[in-house]
Amino acid sequence: MMEPHSCINRTGVMILTGILLWALLLALYLPGMMIADSVDMLCQAIHNQYHDWHSPLMSVVWRFLNMIVLGPSLMLVLIEGLFLLGAGLFVSRASTSLFWRIVIMLLLTFWPPILANLGIVSKDSVFLSLYLVFIAIFLGALDSPKLQWWRVAVLILLVLCGSEVRTDGAALFVPPLAVLFLRTVDQSPKSTPARSLSRPFKWTIAGTMAVATIVVCLVLIGGFHKYIVHATPRFNTQVELAFDLAGISVRADQNLMPSYIRRARIDLGFLKSRYTPLRQDPLHGTPDTIRNIPVTTNPREFSELETAWWHAIVRHPLYYLEHRAAVSAYMLGFGHQLNWQLYQPGTDPNYLHYCPPLRSADVQDNNTPLRVLLRDRVMPALLPTPLFRAYSYILVILGAAGWAARRMMVRRGRGADSGTTFILAIAAGAVLHEFVLFGATPGAYFRYQLPTILSALIVVVLAVQSRIAGSKRRAPTSMLAQEMAESVET
Repeated sequence: MMEPHSCINRTGVMILTGILLWALLLALYLPGMMIADSVDMLCQAIHNQYHDWHSPLMSVVWRFLNMIVLGPSLMLVLIEGLFLLGAGLFVSRASTSLFWRIVIMLLLTFWPPILANLGIVSKDSVFLSLYLVFIAIFLGALDSPKLQWWRVAVLILLVLCGSEVRTDGAALFVPPLAVLFLRTVDQSPKSTPARSLSRPFKWTIAGTMAVATIVVCLVLIGGFHKYIVHATPRFNTQVELAFDLAGISVRADQNLMPSYIRRARIDLGFLKSRYTPLRQDPLHGTPDTIRNIPVTTNPREFSELETAWWHAIVRHPLYYLEHRAAVSAYMLGFGHQLNWQLYQPGTDPNYLHYCPPLRSADVQDNNTPLRVLLRDRVMPALLPTPLFRAYSYILVILGAAGWAARRMMVRRGRGADSGTTFILAIAAGAVLHEFVLFGATPGAYFRYQLPTILSALIVVVLAVQSRIAGSKRRAPTSMLAQEMAESVET
């Protein structure tokens, strides 16, 4: 048992570490870099007029921050602060050693793909920070002897916010929510009928509740867009649908686009010359502005696009799978990706074209010596390595999941420990997210893999910490560490 003053000292050191890391990140990146999506959201915040192509929630928050300082600076402060809060909460549960807590926090912050993303003010970095806080609180919920409802409420709020920022990210939350709901059933009174159900049936109920929670969140998000911020519908999935249609058309040697796109002089020759599984950008916007696939705001035209998409998949399912497999192969790193898809070195140079009011804001990239070293030397040297290949992290996740499953088999009859359950839930969420990405990405963008990278780091850290706790054969101060140590010793 640690003395109270020892706990206070450790907490103080971790708070100081977090503050120092926060200051270092801000010194490295202020005022923050922006991609085209970021500039669009910032411009919506400036004009207080929103659409649902990106995240209206992020734009609303940005509007309030703009009242203090116009531009990306305060949003960067918020993103990095939220990420470090999540990292601090996670390490406080993952380890009892102050040394390892600091090491893990440094690892999470300075892991190259994550460090590169923490300087960009985007919905991807916002989602990553929200997801890390979710992971930390989920770990705390499993670590507690009894499920606390305030934790469940906070977790569902994070699911709601995270799903609004990145809809595809909702898949990551399903397995952890299922675990929480299963624990709710297990801790219900003995007189509750659910307690007498078989384990597979309990898992079915818990999984159904998790999926239902996500569906309710998505409905609430739609209501927030329509009735609270009055966001203009922009049919943001049309990019993916047109991208898929282009891929199928090229392989089928037939123009399968709907009539409104064909009327814009988009023929099969255009599709063959512009289509690439790497990204959809050449189809919708290039220096040649004479012919591009038009983006529609007309509900009738969008419905026509959806119908054409369904018909193309039904008629050419193998071509669709071939197209999607090619996109995923590039995104996972099995092929040559463009450097800018792996690493964003600075703010989109066209930001004034997207949003002229930014002339009065501080959006110039930070060019301090440390920033220049990172941008021009360190990152280019790391881009060709497995650190920037998503398949590396998927293999790590599968390995950690296999290790955890083996531990669960060893403890059969005594129930799975919290650490094993946590690893399996996070790994399952990452795998489910990969399936969603297979059918829902408009290109092989590496930033879509950031949650997978974070998940891989998290499960490895917890697995390694369990080995350390087991090798020392002492009584750790947290319930989770105790259970993991017992699992390793077994």
